[in-house]
Amino acid sequence: MSVLSQATDRTARREKPSTAHAGLQGGSATVRDALGSPTPRPELWFHDATLGPRTAGWRRIIATSTAGEHPYAANWWPDAHVVGYEHGFTNMAADVIRVIAGQEPVVELPDFADAYETQRVLEAALMSAKERIAVRLSEIR
Repeated sequence: MSVLSQATDRTARREKPSTAHAGLQGGSATVRDALGSPTPRPELWFHDATLGPRTAGWRRIIATSTAGEHPYAANWWPDAHVVGYEHGFTNMAADVIRVIAGQEPVVELPDFADAYETQRVLEAALMSAKERIAVRLSEIR
């Protein structure tokens, strides 16, 4: 999987720089965000290249729909309203308080193993940027 260049993606759609998108492109699927849109929404766009011409196309996934599987959406605003970066900290703090009170968290809290795996991904990203080559996560210990 490779990261799409924002400039290339923007040029291909002839968009202004203020509406740039970032995404991931694989062999049979592509995902891109909508954060660069004039009215940012909590959504992803997905394209499945394995579908035939009658059903292929971009599909919008609303990330904060209470009808979906988002565990915290009902605690905030109506469906499809923007939930910002800071709300993730509020959600985690609420889960920590639940655990202290002897309750189960809404989402499992991270532990040291999660932190270690996160550091491996970050190290691979830094190495990749420095060396300008793809770095397999299996190479990072």
